[in-house]
Amino acid sequence: MSLTSRTLFFLIFLASSCSIGRYSGPVGSFHGLLPCADCPGIAATLTLNADHTCIVEQRYMDRELQPTVIQATFTYSRSGRILLSEPILGMTNLQVAGETLVFVDEAGQKIETNFPERYILSREVPEEVHFDGSEEIFFRATGNEPFWMVEISPSGKIHFQTLGPEEMNVSFPMVNQEPSEPGVYAMYSGASDDGHIEILARVSDCSDDMSGEERTNSVKVNFQLTNQEKPQAYSGCGNYQSPYDLHDVWELVSMNNQPIERKENSQAPYLILNALNSTMTGTGGCNRINATFLLRGKTLTFGPCISTKMACPNLDQEQAFISAISEQTLKIKMDDNLTLFQGNSSMTFRRKR
Repeated sequence: MSLTSRTLFFLIFLASSCSIGRYSGPVGSFHGLLPCADCPGIAATLTLNADHTCIVEQRYMDRELQPTVIQATFTYSRSGRILLSEPILGMTNLQVAGETLVFVDEAGQKIETNFPERYILSREVPEEVHFDGSEEIFFRATGNEPFWMVEISPSGKIHFQTLGPEEMNVSFPMVNQEPSEPGVYAMYSGASDDGHIEILARVSDCSDDMSGEERTNSVKVNFQLTNQEKPQAYSGCGNYQSPYDLHDVWELVSMNNQPIERKENSQAPYLILNALNSTMTGTGGCNRINATFLLRGKTLTFGPCISTKMACPNLDQEQAFISAISEQTLKIKMDDNLTLFQGNSSMTFRRKR
């Protein structure tokens, strides 16, 4: 064999050898909204590259604005199976099915579930459920069986969404909010041509029955579309979201580290902070008080504090309290309690139950 023939034979052999390991499966991004035990869904995106690298993105729809991004690799078999080096929702096996990727178990069988459509990634990006981040969340509640979520924005928009056989994704303008006696419950209602919704947020320690997460309100939702004969009821747990988690009834515990004294037939001072309309009502211990406030990050600025003029015991303490909040800008510290401070002066409150 001549040198030229041997060279040609070697080049043909080299080309054919390289083609054996060449990736011939799908490339590009595939998207899905996967089931979640304690949230309305997990937005997932898997991007496959021809060099057997991939990017896994996951975002919890009710608690994250930005996804968690993981760099990974994958293998691909002739049968169309993809095996990821990093899991998506605990799963690493997918089967190529046309222009979709279907999650399967290690034996290649489809996942047994009541939501089979939620275990498919497709080229099309699913409709977003969460607010787009241009608007903050004032109150959020979720529940299970079926998975549902309700969010109230500071502007008064109520967003309700469910997963399951009868998916819903609707928004209503708020038409009313009704606070109860301090520390009991709040009712929010919304309505439009599409239907109406009522949300009862009762002040009560509430544990999510799947995740075990502890929240501050037990929540009941009554929801009805215009074309439905009767309302549908949902139960779950909710929280006021930071920085609006100061939306509550706060009883004064101490001023400048000195415990609050309670005279006979009197009560401790408390504030009812309504973060939705930026108003404060309450008592100095005897007289009723009210004011407006401005919340900016971790500072709270009260307007002039107006009070009734009854003569009561312990007025010195009440006047000191009113002076400490009226037309004052105070820094906020939130943990189990609420602390408002300015320089060396401080007031500590606990939730009134």
